[in-house]
Amino acid sequence: MTDAQTLNGIQNAEVSVQGNSLQTITDVQGHYTLQSVPVGVVTVLASASGYAPQSQAVAVTANTMVTADFSLTPQSEIVTQLVQPVDFHYLGAFRLPGGFERPATFAYGGNAMTFNPDGDSTGASDGFPGSLFITGHERMPYGELPNGNQFAEVNIPEPVASQNPDMLNAAGFIQDFRDAAQGLFTTYDEIPRIGIQYLSTPATGPRIHIAWGQHFHESPEDQAPTHAWIGPNLSSPDPRGTWYIGDQSFYSVNGYMFEIPASWADAHAQGRYLGTGRYRDGGWSGQGPQLFAYRPWIDNSGTPATSGTHLQETVLLRYVSSTESEDVVNRSLNGYQHPDEWEGGDLDYDDYRQVGCSVCGDERDRSEVLVRLASSGRTAIPMY
Repeated sequence: MTDAQTLNGIQNAEVSVQGNSLQTITDVQGHYTLQSVPVGVVTVLASASGYAPQSQAVAVTANTMVTADFSLTPQSEIVTQLVQPVDFHYLGAFRLPGGFERPATFAYGGNAMTFNPDGDSTGASDGFPGSLFITGHERMPYGELPNGNQFAEVNIPEPVASQNPDMLNAAGFIQDFRDAAQGLFTTYDEIPRIGIQYLSTPATGPRIHIAWGQHFHESPEDQAPTHAWIGPNLSSPDPRGTWYIGDQSFYSVNGYMFEIPASWADAHAQGRYLGTGRYRDGGWSGQGPQLFAYRPWIDNSGTPATSGTHLQETVLLRYVSSTESEDVVNRSLNGYQHPDEWEGGDLDYDDYRQVGCSVCGDERDRSEVLVRLASSGRTAIPMY
């Protein structure tokens, strides 16, 4: 393993096999050996402090020595590069807490998640500070579960790379499930689409911003405002809103959210620090992902806009919808197909950080409700 800039060997770099406990470190010349690697195609991961992680697929045959060389790029040299799938380094997963009685369960949940850097003051001891706000079991229509999509806050234990859920560490509740969105978006319960983003600004203090929609928005009662905010104390959320995003389609604004760095937003998005968008299959939202910047407070004191306001937005990314044009060759994202899906995103100028990648679970297999974590370089687009 070598430094891509100097070509010198990298000592004490970690090399491992994804989905396996095999791992080793490199010697002073950057050499390493992994023994007892299973036959077949495996993914070898390489990482070192101060370098971008790498991975490569390696075909292993019985009783044969296979070489896998890595040339790692120093972090300072990649800050202008786009993140590619190979840049992600899987850290592992952990189990979510709680039972399985709806609505206070993560089963059939995890629609939305956001990182709270100020949560879990004891988390630094395991190297994973902060906490996660996550939504639980979905709302269901026709009065079956009108109080679904409740909010909970959990800590972040050390992730474990294992295919056996019993080997994973378990998160704990910092705040148990609360119906913090009670009274908001009451008509949106038919396959809800939700994004949430924790954002603390000098004007507003800490807030959890919410985007909320559903599968269909065709009838007038299904065209209510789509955005709001609550406070991080789930027992006393103090909701504000609800608001529209300009006059944009309901199918293009309420699926995901993320923070836009203030310096970039001030220069390019009129000081609008929240990104929101959605992809609706079939190209109804647009034949590619949609993204709009907005800000729901109106002054430096953090006064929220009046409920029902059509907030001004900055269009950052917009493709024409399939209802506007059926031209998927010239008026769509390269390689676009109607069954595509985009969920979640991040825009970050920090040099390397951890990102939560997904919440996954299966109501039919209640033993596996977990969060997976990965790390990557400066700009990350996690898909939840």
